[in-house]
Amino acid sequence: MDSHVPAGPPLPPELPSLTELAQRLAVVPHRASAGATAALVVALAADLVTQVAESSPGWEGHQGALAQADVVRDRAVARSCEVAVAYGLLVEALKGAIAGPGADRHSTSPRDIRPSLDSTTLGRELVGAADLLLEIAETACDCAALAVVVAKAGDTVVRADATAAAVLAASAAEMAAHLVDVNLVASAQQERTGRARQLADAAAEFRSVALGVMP
Repeated sequence: MDSHVPAGPPLPPELPSLTELAQRLAVVPHRASAGATAALVVALAADLVTQVAESSPGWEGHQGALAQADVVRDRAVARSCEVAVAYGLLVEALKGAIAGPGADRHSTSPRDIRPSLDSTTLGRELVGAADLLLEIAETACDCAALAVVVAKAGDTVVRADATAAAVLAASAAEMAAHLVDVNLVASAQQERTGRARQLADAAAEFRSVALGVMP
């Protein structure tokens, strides 16, 4: 590295809070899980919605939007912690359930699981993780819906940030739905997988509406 490269501009004041959020991804030895990442994406999207609402004091609904965004962000951050812990436990359960001399013990896919004495426990772990992911998908969908409202009513100078929030939230919902499907691929949990898909599709519709809002 060139030691003569000049220092960059001061870090923005919001960076510490982002760092704190990112550190939540490392609460278990396995580092970031996709589910925790999806939840934190929702939290960041909710923060964008908050910023737009705060910049729109002339909109009579901005206080309500602020309150809703706070709830969504708190839910998302809480789920990020919970799913990170659940993921760590699930990985251990998956490794314990992989049996046989030719098994790939580095694999954590339910598709690679062979029957074992711990199959009942493993099933509970998988369903528990899927339920947390469903909550993340639901929170993401709520965030996308709120982002549409703020994108339509917020100040025209910053409403594009609300549209970006809808895009982020929809992506997180899709991530969560995919993970529910992966976790439950070896079971007959069609109700959960179907619900996750409905939430992801609804969030995608909100994203499309938000992208259609003229600045």
